[in-house]
Amino acid sequence: MKTNYLLPNRRRSLPRRALLAALVFLLLLFLLEAFAPVALFQIIRPVAEPLFRLRDILNSGMQSVGSFFVSKHKLAGENLALERRVENLESELLALQSVAEEEERLLAEWGRKVTKGGVLGRVLLKPYQSPYDTLLIDAGVREGAVVGARVVSRGIVLGEVAEVYTHSSKVKLYSSPGETLFAELLGSGLTLELKGKGAGNFSASLPSDVAVKVNDIAVIPQLTSLPLARVAAVESKPTESFKAIYLRSPVNIFELQWVEILLP
Repeated sequence: MKTNYLLPNRRRSLPRRALLAALVFLLLLFLLEAFAPVALFQIIRPVAEPLFRLRDILNSGMQSVGSFFVSKHKLAGENLALERRVENLESELLALQSVAEEEERLLAEWGRKVTKGGVLGRVLLKPYQSPYDTLLIDAGVREGAVVGARVVSRGIVLGEVAEVYTHSSKVKLYSSPGETLFAELLGSGLTLELKGKGAGNFSASLPSDVAVKVNDIAVIPQLTSLPLARVAAVESKPTESFKAIYLRSPVNIFELQWVEILLP
């Protein structure tokens, strides 16, 4: 019976004892910090070091997570920009295809029939794999390839057959450095003398007062005009009488897999 009466008193004294112990502990810390800081550091070091390590790990993890989300956001933006670029190129190619179809319709109405024939060739060597900005394809004499035949990809003219072998051909790109050819701007009919700059790029020079704008399309004039490149930039200076025109093929020649040889 005595035990039953003493239990409540002991339970009520526990909070007081805990509070007293905490006050004593804080007082000891205060005294150690004031009179023996080195000793205090040695006492709390075993406990503090793991906490500091945990803090560093958490901070590093948060930085990694933050970098992950930033990189993911940046990658999403770049993907969106690439998708828009692809859409623009597809639109340009569709526009070129529409122009070709319209020309064929007009020619048919005027009584001239346009016939199409071609040989499909697999690209074996691309410009960065072959010398002098050329292509090597797997269509040759046996497949019907002839020297001088135009070579196109998705309706865009790239160059012409320069050498023909039994089952392969070498294609000289019009954009090869040192190559020159004449082209017309679609719509205006303005003639340009294009100079090859390599990798599908061209340059030309025109009087400053001649109107040329970015995205104008240059074609090789013939019965059915072949799209070649589009104007990528126009540079002119008030003090000069000529301006520089820079053009680029819509086809990425470094990613070519198939081309078509247009037969006469």
